[in-house]
Amino acid sequence: MIAIKHGSFKPYSKENIMRHVQPQKFNHFRAPLIFLLAVSLWFGIGLSAEVLNSEFVNGGAYAAISSPSPTPTPSPTPSPSPTPSPESLIFSKTYAFPQPVVTPDSPTGFTDVAIEGLDSFGLEGEPVLPYKVVQVLLPMDITSLEQIEVQVASTPQSIALTQDLRPGEKVVISTDTNSYPLIPNSDIYTATEPFPGNMVEAVSIGRLDGYNILAIKLYPIQYSPPYRRINFYNQITLTVRRVPGSSTLFAAALDMDSTPQDWMKERVQGMVENPELLPVITPAPSGITPAAAPAEQYEYLIITPREFAAAFDDLAIYNNAHGLVTFVQAKEDIVPGVANPTKVQIRNFIRQEHTQRGVKYVLLGGDLEFLPAHTFILSNVPGLGVRTYPLDWYYAGLDRGWTSSADMDTLAEVYVGRAPVNTRLEAEHFVAKTKYYKTNGAAWRNNVLLYGEAYGNSRFSASNGDLVLNLLSRNKVLPFATKKLYEYIYEGKAGTPNNLLNNASLGLNKFNYNMIFHWGHGNSEWNMKITPATLASRLLLNNAPYIALSDSCDVASLDGANQADGTTAPNQDSMAERLVNYWIADRFAGAVAYIGSVREGGSNPDQPTIKNMRNIAQWMNGKRPLGELFFSSMRSIFSVGNDIKTVFHTTQLVLVGDPTLLVEGEEPKISLTGNKAVFAGGRLALNVSVLSPRNGSIALSATGELISQ
Repeated sequence: MIAIKHGSFKPYSKENIMRHVQPQKFNHFRAPLIFLLAVSLWFGIGLSAEVLNSEFVNGGAYAAISSPSPTPTPSPTPSPSPTPSPESLIFSKTYAFPQPVVTPDSPTGFTDVAIEGLDSFGLEGEPVLPYKVVQVLLPMDITSLEQIEVQVASTPQSIALTQDLRPGEKVVISTDTNSYPLIPNSDIYTATEPFPGNMVEAVSIGRLDGYNILAIKLYPIQYSPPYRRINFYNQITLTVRRVPGSSTLFAAALDMDSTPQDWMKERVQGMVENPELLPVITPAPSGITPAAAPAEQYEYLIITPREFAAAFDDLAIYNNAHGLVTFVQAKEDIVPGVANPTKVQIRNFIRQEHTQRGVKYVLLGGDLEFLPAHTFILSNVPGLGVRTYPLDWYYAGLDRGWTSSADMDTLAEVYVGRAPVNTRLEAEHFVAKTKYYKTNGAAWRNNVLLYGEAYGNSRFSASNGDLVLNLLSRNKVLPFATKKLYEYIYEGKAGTPNNLLNNASLGLNKFNYNMIFHWGHGNSEWNMKITPATLASRLLLNNAPYIALSDSCDVASLDGANQADGTTAPNQDSMAERLVNYWIADRFAGAVAYIGSVREGGSNPDQPTIKNMRNIAQWMNGKRPLGELFFSSMRSIFSVGNDIKTVFHTTQLVLVGDPTLLVEGEEPKISLTGNKAVFAGGRLALNVSVLSPRNGSIALSATGELISQ
């Protein structure tokens, strides 16, 4: 019995789907997300947008939708919004926010403002402010949405500042060693109008499995620079309504053929704020011809050249024996008579298997010369000009054509990884290392290495304290133990040099690591002080494969591009590919998976490559598939903004490795302190403690309506 049918494709005959054992349900732990979302909906607490949105984000046609804003005075008194008619109402909800924390930052001369549970962001030169992302399910028959109404439910609290709010930093690529000061945008910091002018922003409209999802960003704080005051709203009522009109706002979102299955509906239900609309929404009809026989469901599709099929059959046997139903498909059999299908034909096949048979994970089993990536072109990237690069996200977001930044789909239907193999032997090694990690990883699961180099730019130098930990945690307790290897050891006042070049082999291999988070320079032939020539000596002592994440340039350049010298070598493997393919005498050294840049990385804390590492580090609660973590993180970044730099630095990240690898951290422990419950005014207040595996704690507050039984 084999997992691949060589010849005409018959995907679900008894002969070609592997069921060596009765598969058990491969549960990917959506329950914690749904629980957190339910708590948020019930109590109205401002939990982290990244946590609540870790299963979704936005993509596609971008639009700016206007909303009323308060009068630009130090303490504006907003006017109430009209109540929409019942037939026009799509969604309405009131969100409550805890008191902001204002922290002067003397070394920079600016002040930070934060709200517990919310992330903060500001484009270069703009005030850094906390925000909340809301996802709203839209009826399929909407052809216009001309207004989002915001009703401020309480008089704002005016808070005086002693310094200006900190502006967003310049996005710096990792090859840039210059220092850039924080420079406020004079148009904003000298204006009399509060910033942002609108307390609501329509970030993007995406489509997932036939459903239209609107992403909205709420700002509970407005900043009045001339007065050095912030106006804080502890409650915001958001109303989305349908109005007559001829706008084509959603035209670009209505081009995906899809027939959602029950599990797809469940995924959407866990993403949006108004899942009650699901039963009354009829998605667009599928343009795919139904299979003649009832389709058997499976979760994991591996596409590979026929010459590598036997190696990946071995991975399918392993997965099926452990409950992950896997199917291996020869690329030569996707289209009868076509030995080398185009990227469009490969993508259409993935779409077919997703919509008809429930595929959630896809592995591209071969390097670019065997399975092509989509070539993505962005014009006028600030500071970089035109950027052209290979894009595997094309096979994950199936709704649009990826012809430009206006034609993207960042709501991934499937989670995609690539095995960068060039020979059958490399494929066998990739499978052996992947199986070893899946089978034996428990012994080193909680060992995480933080690897920090000296960048030489900005105040975020590797000599500034516990840098990598601070970049990842942002004052949150991480769900794993860490070991550190920094180029400078900070001892209170100055950085003490730590020669990574001499210590890297011991540092990387003295312990077996589950994951490595790398912050530092690099290119396609140099990463973590390792080069192709020193690869064997640096990894000689290692017996456990690890998952690596890096912000360095070109580390995962699938097409061999090297920004250091401006060359491209299509047949030359990048360092990420070399580390994943590395094999020596049955030793499981090197990486089992690598997430990195195919072009320029970046060094500052709000740059997408850093934010992606931070998201994954903070979301490692329990066990979650690496592909789900990666694409959820990428989509969450798009919920913050869609400027061209964000688009570039996000879409050029790639997952080299198996997307079903389980990333494991410790489960958080949640306790409700019932003896401190307070009942007042028809509302319930509770003290909530979240205990981390490392015995840290985070105090949250929660409120909810009392309902008599």
